[in-house]
Amino acid sequence: MNSRRPPGWRSGEVDMSTVGVLRAEVASRLNSRPAAFVIDLSDVDFFASTGISLLMETGQRTGRDGITFAVVVTRRHVLRSLEVTGTDNVLPLFGTLTKALATLSLHRPSAAVTPPAGEPVA
Repeated sequence: MNSRRPPGWRSGEVDMSTVGVLRAEVASRLNSRPAAFVIDLSDVDFFASTGISLLMETGQRTGRDGITFAVVVTRRHVLRSLEVTGTDNVLPLFGTLTKALATLSLHRPSAAVTPPAGEPVA
């Protein structure tokens, strides 16, 4: 785990067996009402349709709550899943975390998460 990342950052798979932990982490962080919210998929090895659903749900909630939202996608297989479903036309995708954060207008600390690797998110 990268020491620059906050607790809750993980790598691995996003599928039916892991999305519940990630959904709970996203909800917890959004409940703190950050000005901006980033989901970083840089270290995701497998990205199933449940992950796409979670991204869409998060996009809807952040839009409704006035929270700026970004998704970091660096791996081709994850990007391809988002392209095939048209999700890339709906959500703000960035090739690096640095670009995502530079683009967001931050007034309060942002909350960022990556998918869990099957272990509880701290």
